[in-house]
Amino acid sequence: MGTAICAGLLNIEGMTPARITVANPGEAKRVALSSEYGVNTVADATAALPADTVILAVSSPGGTTVAALDAMRSAGLAEALDKGVAAAAARSKELGA
Repeated sequence: MGTAICAGLLNIEGMTPARITVANPGEAKRVALSSEYGVNTVADATAALPADTVILAVSSPGGTTVAALDAMRSAGLAEALDKGVAAAAARSKELGA
């Protein structure tokens, strides 16, 4: 649970500087927080669906979301998340949890 919460916080932290370059700096963190809330709301409402199905439903072919996802995937987002979860699981085992 803590790993997921911290991953969400890192997402907000990572989105804030990026949004400052394209949005009003005073609004950047608020928009990042709002986006994270939206993610949680959609994920809860669509929990029974595969993520790719939801992604297709909320993105436009060739649009901004697809461009962002392509960039994040190219940067190794999935691999970074896999490594983070594996590290947490390994440490949990070491701690006897």
